[in-house]
Parts: sequence; C-alpha cells; structure tokens
Amino acid sequence: MDKLSSYLSLDLIKLHLNANTKEEMLKEMALLVKDKVTNFDKFYEALLDRESAGSTAMENGLCIPHTRNSYVKEFCIAVGTKEEGIDCSSIDGKKSTVFFLIISNDKTKLEHLDALVKISRVVNDEIATMVLSSTKSKEGFIELIKKLELR
Repeated sequence: MDKLSSYLSLDLIKLHLNANTKEEMLKEMALLVKDKVTNFDKFYEALLDRESAGSTAMENGLCIPHTRNSYVKEFCIAVGTKEEGIDCSSIDGKKSTVFFLIISNDKTKLEHLDALVKISRVVNDEIATMVLSSTKSKEGFIELIKKLELR
C-alpha cells in the first residue's frame, strides 16, 4: 500500500460531523461511501455487526470503524472529525474525535489490514488527533496527514 494520504480523497472527508452518538457517527460515515457499495442496507448492517463485536475506538481520540464484506465494490477510506468528540467506548475512556472508516471486500483485504496499521502508526498520539479534529479544511486535513507521515 502507498502512504495513507494517497488513499484520502476530498469527497470522502467530512469535517465537523453532525453526529452526537456512536450510532449516528457510523450512519453519517457510511453515507459518505454509499456509492462504493452495492446494497447500502446490507453493508450498513455488516458495519454495525462489526462494531457490536468490539468497539473500534482506539485511544487518544482515534476511532477506526471498518468492515470487509461482499457489498463493498472497492476499497476506500472515509474520514470524519468531531472536535467535541463522541463517546465510542474507547480503550482509554476518552471521546473519539477523528474517525477513519475503512471498507473493503475479500479482494482488497490486504489493503484493509495495511490501512489499519498505517492509520494507527500515523495518528498515534493525542496531539495528532487534536490537530486533525480542529482542522478547518479538507485539504488541510490531507496536508496534516502528509506531515504526520514524515515523523
């Protein structure tokens, strides 16, 4: 896989999510990728099933919901931010502020796994999530990821 930044696209970034709950966040993020799936309802159900198996909220404000299923047409990563944070049952008990939704199918499972690793390495501390969650532009978000990749 290339750098994380090469998989980010402006049309799949939503700064300042409207969501206030984990369920609302998952729906809002899923809607960003609805044209990348064949059956939205089944895809969304699989996403919820994955999350109910165990929270994808990491620590330091990072949350990485993800699903790999046959309803996904192509691998992609969507991004959302919420500066005030959303309680997603994180490891450290803090609210999540930066969300990376990874979707893939069986043909792109290696990209899926690599994306999980890259996100957790690049966005690995509270300062990174704080800066990313307060970013005012989608272009600025991608530029910040590029700078974080150089660390």
